[in-house]
Amino acid sequence: MAVITEQARLGDWLKWELEGLMSRKKVTVGAGDLVSGTVMGKITLGAATPTAFATNAVNTGTCGTVTVGKGAIPGTYKVLMIEPGSNVGTFIVEDPNGLIIGKGAVAAAFSAGGIGFTIADGATDFIAGEGFDIVVAAGTGYYIALDKDATDGSYVAAGILVENVDASTAAKEGVIIDNNARIDTRMLTWKDAEAGDKVIALATLESLGIVAGAIG
Repeated sequence: MAVITEQARLGDWLKWELEGLMSRKKVTVGAGDLVSGTVMGKITLGAATPTAFATNAVNTGTCGTVTVGKGAIPGTYKVLMIEPGSNVGTFIVEDPNGLIIGKGAVAAAFSAGGIGFTIADGATDFIAGEGFDIVVAAGTGYYIALDKDATDGSYVAAGILVENVDASTAAKEGVIIDNNARIDTRMLTWKDAEAGDKVIALATLESLGIVAGAIG
């Protein structure tokens, strides 16, 4: 006889939630054929676009393709030249909150605070105060299975899927538990998560009020 493995059902992992379904949230599931109990992440980050300051003098220096990774936040980063020189230069980078996340050099790869890029020197050298805005777009806001290797924000646990959703061919509506609930963590479903990743994700869920254990 063929062996049939029964999928987890809501009652297997959800042990308590707020009355009136107040622990639940309607969301858009962006991808995947997902089952009840799947730990979900949210796509909060999109692509990054660099643009030279409008106040820059005429120069041919450029900011190359910007990579967005873990730790980045949506908004405008500023690359500000502070120590110019002939075919060289030093700059600082501020995040969208105005915090300096690092110092870099022209023609050398910069990577800090979740973004990476290289400033190329041009025929006309930079001067102090010139630079670039790097706009990191907000993500789609869609929810997908938590992905520890992602760089779009979905590596952060944001809730648990209530019922099965098949979004393998198109985004679909779904419902997640995203606050104040008690769960059986043994019955959750994970996408390629190792023990350490699960510990981090469960701690994040606990910060949302989603904790292990039953009432009573």
